[in-house]
Amino acid sequence: MAADYQEDLRSLQRSLYLYWSLVSSVREGLSLVSSKLLSRPALRQVIEQLGPPADIERIRTEADGPHLLFMRLLLMKLGLLYERNGAILAAPADAFFALPLLERARRCYRLWLETSFWNELNYLPGVILRPGPGPLDPAHPEVIHARAMVMERIVAYLARLYRARQVVRSLSALPAPVWGARGTLLHRKQPLWLGLSPAAWLVNAPRGLAPGRGRFHSSYAVRAAALVRPGRAA
Repeated sequence: MAADYQEDLRSLQRSLYLYWSLVSSVREGLSLVSSKLLSRPALRQVIEQLGPPADIERIRTEADGPHLLFMRLLLMKLGLLYERNGAILAAPADAFFALPLLERARRCYRLWLETSFWNELNYLPGVILRPGPGPLDPAHPEVIHARAMVMERIVAYLARLYRARQVVRSLSALPAPVWGARGTLLHRKQPLWLGLSPAAWLVNAPRGLAPGRGRFHSSYAVRAAALVRPGRAA
């Protein structure tokens, strides 16, 4: 999962660099039409640079390719592209692309999260607005607020998921209790079986134990409680 996450970051940063390098290589810049979107020849250059080639026929205007429009607007918000005399030109970008990957990703994320340059209402599936915002209209403050709330919930969910995995991993490292013939507890260097719920070990004895002997050793209960509820067990 972490490898996929980092690959996604690299993919976005690679696309941003390719876009910027294209603009920097065109002396006159990428021309705009009266709507402030890229002209058809300029859009074709961008598609040929970033691909796939099949998009040349599918994307007729810049608004038809939201990923391309997003990258241009993000680069402009980063100060790496700017508009002058009806064209998009490149600004010096060595300092930005010399930053570590995570720092570049953090700056991009904060700009998307906290500013109005991108209006996702135009592209959300199942959302129809009439009249809807234009492709370059800034996001309404309520959209920015809703965006932040969504990300807060996603981050909170991922944090809970991470903690749950850490608890299971820690519990699986506890030596499993082995019960003797007379209810005596024997110890063995064997991890808890991951196929069982860790909570079941706190209440029930291992499978096959005679009734009346289903007690979990107190030291195991204390250690498990300390993992599940930090600070509640000594």
